[in-house]
Amino acid sequence: MKKILVVDDEVATRKIIAHALEAAGFCVVSASDGAKAHSIIQDNSDFSLVITDMQMPDMDGRELIKMLQSNVETVSLPVIIVSGIIPLKEILDLLENGAQRFLPKPIKINELVNYAKDLTS
Repeated sequence: MKKILVVDDEVATRKIIAHALEAAGFCVVSASDGAKAHSIIQDNSDFSLVITDMQMPDMDGRELIKMLQSNVETVSLPVIIVSGIIPLKEILDLLENGAQRFLPKPIKINELVNYAKDLTS
């Protein structure tokens, strides 16, 4: 079973995403910010995908992606960005520097699940 880390400071968003991914057959671990996510990833190297919000306390999604890209063990870990407020230029920059997909909020759950299946196959 593929394991996905969902990172978002909104509890409802984390639960909705987790429920949809679990229904699709994934094992889901959640974190409320990038710092917690980074710690979880350091302790568990078996994630197949990270889905992260951009604006969060402590460590935002940008910083998390940079940390993943700077580590030889996580540089190839796929990342899906989900965000409600992020400039197009920044989306393009993140897609060029580590993220594989961007989905605007409100998230289309079926699209997210399809991306997750695609990136973990």
